[in-house]
Amino acid sequence: MKNRIVKYAVFIILMAAALRAAAAETRQVRIEWEAVRGAHGYIVEVKNQEGRELLRKTVTTSYAVMDVAPGAYKIRITALNVFLKPGSNSGWTDLAVKKKETPKEEPEGDSLAQIGKLGKDQQDALQEEALKREEALKKEEEIQREEARKKEEALRKEEQARRRAAGYPRGMAGLGPLDIAPGGSCHFPVTRWSRYLRFSPGGHLMLSYRLSGIEAVKNTPVLSNFGLALQFSVVPFTGETRNGNKMNLMVFSPGFGVFYDFKLGLVSKWAFDLRLAFFTGPSFSQQEVRGLFPKNNLITKVYYDPQLSFRFVYGGYFFIETGCGLQSVLFSGEALSTVYPFLRLGIRL
Repeated sequence: MKNRIVKYAVFIILMAAALRAAAAETRQVRIEWEAVRGAHGYIVEVKNQEGRELLRKTVTTSYAVMDVAPGAYKIRITALNVFLKPGSNSGWTDLAVKKKETPKEEPEGDSLAQIGKLGKDQQDALQEEALKREEALKKEEEIQREEARKKEEALRKEEQARRRAAGYPRGMAGLGPLDIAPGGSCHFPVTRWSRYLRFSPGGHLMLSYRLSGIEAVKNTPVLSNFGLALQFSVVPFTGETRNGNKMNLMVFSPGFGVFYDFKLGLVSKWAFDLRLAFFTGPSFSQQEVRGLFPKNNLITKVYYDPQLSFRFVYGGYFFIETGCGLQSVLFSGEALSTVYPFLRLGIRL
């Protein structure tokens, strides 16, 4: 047992001495090569004559420092391109480290010359490859920018079309949409006047301006659907008086009004709105009674006219509007009231 312990101790001492000797033989060696134009780094690989890899490291300089013992090795330098991908390499080259006590050991001259010569031969190819990569990246970026610009332009046009269809064009001078709509109607007298006047076709012209183009209300839906309007209408009534005399009553009613649009929906380029409007103003009537003693009277009164209508707007520029109104002229005795359906065709500026 004692002899075995002594043998183990001697073996350990001998191994430690061998390791110290090997450590003494190993020193730092600096390996240099000529820089390759366009390279963004290098991979340095070193293996012994048996093919076992001793070193593999990536550096950004044209030299590498490693700890090796004197002997013969194989070395390969691989250049990295702009994407840090392996490009050209020098191939496996013999490298001999001499037993010379110097702080820096260089490979033999032939090896360095060969590495440098191979690097020079491949500089143009590596530079051309890097330039092609950069050019391809620039083209790809330009294509992406162009596609983004086209997409943004398409979205902008789509938004403009949607806003036009919804009835929100910029309008005249950027202030808001101005609607011009001539229309026709058919008035049916009600109350006491229905006994003397027959139904009569009429005509009118409406000008309406919505406040959606004004900056202060553009982003406020409650206000942007509100607007102001003017209406000029004429109705030529005919009928008979209580005494059986023929009577003509021409009613002119220019008025000022307000309206509010309720958005109902969108289908393709069509927008559907529900409009509530109210007009009031002076009424100028000319009454002619043909009897034994013809009479011709001019009457100035006040009228009011509430309306309910549906609007069908195409592309934000043309519209059809149909609905019903109640026009009432406040005569002294009893109001002349008529219920009338109407139809308008209009254009939006």
